[in-house]
Amino acid sequence: MMTKIKKVVTQFFQTIAATFKANYTKASYWAQIIGSVLVIGLAIATVFFNVSIDTNTVLLIITGVGALLAF
Repeated sequence: MMTKIKKVVTQFFQTIAATFKANYTKASYWAQIIGSVLVIGLAIATVFFNVSIDTNTVLLIITGVGALLAF
């Protein structure tokens, strides 16, 4: 059972590494990563730290980061 889990985890990390090697020079790849980190961070802040999220501020930040990555 542990061997099967280890194999699946190894394949998962190999897939992530291959994706990174193929896309690390693309701005859209980094925009996706930053967006994912922002969304996960906002979710964690909301649940664990009672942070109220202003939708307009979130959209402004995501748009600003996207604009910076576009150049």
